[in-house]
Amino acid sequence: MSLSSRKSGQKRWPLVLTACVALGVGVVGTLGLITFLQKTVLSPVRKFQLLIPGQVPLTHAAAISPDGRTIAYVADGRLWLRPMEDLTPRMVPNSEGAALPFWSPESDIVGYFNAASSTLNALSVQRNTAVSLCRLPTPGLYGGATWRKDGSILFSQGPSGLYLVKKPGEAPQPFLSLAAEGSEDAGYYAPHILPDGKTCLFSVWKKNGSWTLDALLENGERRQVYAAVPGDMVTGPVYAPSGHLLFNRMNRGRQRIWALSFSPERLEVKGEPFAVTEDGSWPSVSSGNKVIYSASAGKHQQELVWIGRNGELIGVFGTPQEKLAAPALSPVGDAVAVAGQDRNLWDVWLYRVADGSRSRLTFDDYRESHPVWSGSGERIAFMTEQGEGARIVVMAMDGAEERETVVKGATDDMDMAPAWSHDGAYMAYQGLDETDGTLDLWYIPFNQPGRTPIRLTQTPHDEAQPRFSPDGRYLAYQSNESGEWEIYVISFPDGKQRIQLSSGGGIQPRWSRGSEELFFFRQDWFMAAKLRTRPKLTVSSVATLFQMEHAPDDPLEPIYDPVGDGQRFLFVRDTAFTTVSTVTVVENWSSSFRSLNPLSGIGK
Repeated sequence: MSLSSRKSGQKRWPLVLTACVALGVGVVGTLGLITFLQKTVLSPVRKFQLLIPGQVPLTHAAAISPDGRTIAYVADGRLWLRPMEDLTPRMVPNSEGAALPFWSPESDIVGYFNAASSTLNALSVQRNTAVSLCRLPTPGLYGGATWRKDGSILFSQGPSGLYLVKKPGEAPQPFLSLAAEGSEDAGYYAPHILPDGKTCLFSVWKKNGSWTLDALLENGERRQVYAAVPGDMVTGPVYAPSGHLLFNRMNRGRQRIWALSFSPERLEVKGEPFAVTEDGSWPSVSSGNKVIYSASAGKHQQELVWIGRNGELIGVFGTPQEKLAAPALSPVGDAVAVAGQDRNLWDVWLYRVADGSRSRLTFDDYRESHPVWSGSGERIAFMTEQGEGARIVVMAMDGAEERETVVKGATDDMDMAPAWSHDGAYMAYQGLDETDGTLDLWYIPFNQPGRTPIRLTQTPHDEAQPRFSPDGRYLAYQSNESGEWEIYVISFPDGKQRIQLSSGGGIQPRWSRGSEELFFFRQDWFMAAKLRTRPKLTVSSVATLFQMEHAPDDPLEPIYDPVGDGQRFLFVRDTAFTTVSTVTVVENWSSSFRSLNPLSGIGK
């Protein structure tokens, strides 16, 4: 098998593809336009999931063939093929080390990287045999590949640039070098050929940490298609026949698939990006408005436990859930509000301490987390994500009042992490600075008319996880200004006095309610600092209480809350980890969003 031997077949698919594009843009007339709309906009959405077997999580991206009949994926370190009409996947022999599969335009060959041999390989689906196309110029680096119209393959080696291999056995040639593009670019990833078979979309990582999606034309001209919001990572762009550009968007560890209305002829996007999934990553498209994406590779079961000051387990509390975060004890200690994930949806749950019974406080389809109590225990505030933006809302525990929006955030996927002073006078939170993508501390005078947000910090670093001292005169938080997260305490609200509390790392500060004591994590060690806040802020001592099994997974996702005077704590603990890997298949996916882009991609 060779790339050059397939030229006769490759001459056919561009003609078919060109006809499809012409149909999509309305060139063939009214009847063609109506047919296109019926197929890509008006048809009902159908979703189903394929369970991926194996004890090792699904790795890298799954790829659907252009004809929509077969899915290729990597699991247990090997390449697998799953025909849509078959219940049983087929493991490709001798494919150990496979990564990032991609399809030929005619769906008869699967290309993939082999990390074990540092090669780019091609598998004949019918013969079930693979050949090595070339050795990678830089072993161990691979960032996606795509087939071009002429049968050559364009692939990424990240910081080494893009390369082109024309036929098996030939050394790959540099196609887009970082050195040739100046000093701003740090890496090129996830190339994707558009329907013309020549123009390439790809992700660009800049040296300043920002990301863009660019297009490279056949004549060498390069255009920026989309620039990510500061702090976001965007990669894996693919064009869908519905007239959309789909891509991964990651923000502080959370990854989702987003879409933009896109004209492949003009290389222009229209409108604002919108979320396609609540989780999942690496979209792959086929003809017929079909999209697949890989879901989370595994699933934790987590529970709440009581832990003593010396680290001993006192007891298990409540009911295990898929995931738990940010537990918050009520001021009198009779209830716990916690963010809990159930069936992939995050809501705020309420647990009764007396018997461990639980009830659900929120019932929305968007993420809600970081609950915090008012000093009286009569109300609760939490962060919620909605289509029009993240926000902090307050609700009465007796249900007598409607939810009240206190402050709106900059983006719809930013954890704002509210903190409420004990007297109820102030609410602090972390907010995104859209100019540089960092987190700053803000607060609002809660009982004043208007509640205009006031910025407390403004630095080129992140400040997060604010917590009021019991007397409300100081605010503890974490910042990465030293290069790693450390704990700081600042006088409130004037901000004139500030000290660094931790050394060697510090995250997730929490004050005890009955004394001037501050707890935090230093890596996997649980620490306690004794402070005096009057007449001025001083640190009496910093001591290690106990060592955890491992450090918290996410520095911005709290996993504990102190009880009373700090003699015991409520922790989130993993109970089990099960590998549940899925590939979600969505047919007629864009019908869900026709109100947003009813004619996207048609004749633009």
